[in-house]
Amino acid sequence: MKNIKYLFVAMGLLISVSCGKNFGDINTDPNNPSQVPVEFLITSAEKAMADDIWDEWLNARFGLLVSQYWAQNNYTDESRWNFRTGVINSYWGYYYSRSLRDLQEIITLNDSGSAAGTAKAKNQNAVASILKVYIFHHLTDTWGPIPYSEALLGSENRAPKYDSQKDVYMGLDRDLQNAIADIDESEDSFGSADVIYGGDMSLWKKFANSMRLRIGMRMSDIEPVMAQSIVEAAAAGAFTSTADNA
Repeated sequence: MKNIKYLFVAMGLLISVSCGKNFGDINTDPNNPSQVPVEFLITSAEKAMADDIWDEWLNARFGLLVSQYWAQNNYTDESRWNFRTGVINSYWGYYYSRSLRDLQEIITLNDSGSAAGTAKAKNQNAVASILKVYIFHHLTDTWGPIPYSEALLGSENRAPKYDSQKDVYMGLDRDLQNAIADIDESEDSFGSADVIYGGDMSLWKKFANSMRLRIGMRMSDIEPVMAQSIVEAAAAGAFTSTADNA
């Protein structure tokens, strides 16, 4: 009987020392945070964007072969115009699930946070919007009609519609105009976390205007009047020398 009593006492002591106020932390994954600082997201988005656009499989084994800049003597599927669906589908998914998702998350966090509406938050959103335009521009140039106006809504819309290329270009130009209007060149954005321009908003503004020129050229055959107005409005603020390179 005495032994049983001691056993219960020992069990009680064991339970009391094994439980603590931070017990729930054991189920929290420190490597999978529910919210990430926007500075981390911009670095991640910029790297993922560069990886996806200039990757060997999409760029070298697709874009460069189609434009006949080179040929290859291995993996001859692409050289015979037999592009592997799995490879193309992978990169289609990467754009939406990596860089575009991170850029949209920056905008969502800034718009819902305590810094919403400040010059810095508006600059950060402008950078994210400009990069979104760059990626969507690349997507529609490569595949034509794409999910754009209903994209990046997550669980709110798991089957976004495909917008025509004309509608995508027109929407991208509006996005650029809005981003340019929000830029305050005297304020910072992401600082060194921005690995492209180091947070320099004057260069982001030039980049945005340069993309407007590009979109104007794309639209010149289908909407010549609109294309001309875009080019004329953007020309003065675009890149003027190689010093503007990232």
